[in-house]
Amino acid sequence: MKKGRWKVEADGTILIPEVYNRYKKIVYLDDHRLIRMGVIEHCIKPMFSNVQVTEIEDGAVALDFIIQHVGLGEKIDLFITDINHPGLSGIEVSKAIRENERLTVSTHRIPIIIISMSENPRLPELKMENIIDAYFCKADEPDLIMEKMEELLLMEQ
Repeated sequence: MKKGRWKVEADGTILIPEVYNRYKKIVYLDDHRLIRMGVIEHCIKPMFSNVQVTEIEDGAVALDFIIQHVGLGEKIDLFITDINHPGLSGIEVSKAIRENERLTVSTHRIPIIIISMSENPRLPELKMENIIDAYFCKADEPDLIMEKMEELLLMEQ
C-alpha cells in the first residue's frame, strides 16, 4: 500500500492521524450502487472517520444538491463522479460546478475526481483546463484513488 500520512499496521489496522478525524462532506455521483459502496468502504471510510457521503445517481439532482448546499453556506469537500449516468453527465456537472463557482463569491473550490469505466479522450484536457482535479479508471488500484483523495481533502488544512 502506498504511504500517505496514514499508516497500515501488519494486522491491517489503519492508523488515522487526528487531522483525518475532521468532518468531511463528500458528494458521490454514480448510478452503480456497488461501485459507490466499494469506493466508500475501501477508499473513503478507511481514511476518514468523520465523513458524510451523499450518494446520488442522477447528474441534474447532484448539481441541484451542490448548488443548494453551497448556497446555504455549506462546504462540499469533494465531488466524485462517474461520466455516464441519468441526467447530466459527470463532465457536464463538473463544468457547471466550475462555472457556478466563477459566478459566486466562494472561498472554497470544490475538488472533483472522475472515476469511470469509460476511457474518455477529453479527461486529460479537462484536467489541464482545471475543470477536474483527477480521473481514474474504476479498475485502478484503490491506493491510487485514496492517495489523490487524501491530497485533495487535506489541501486546505
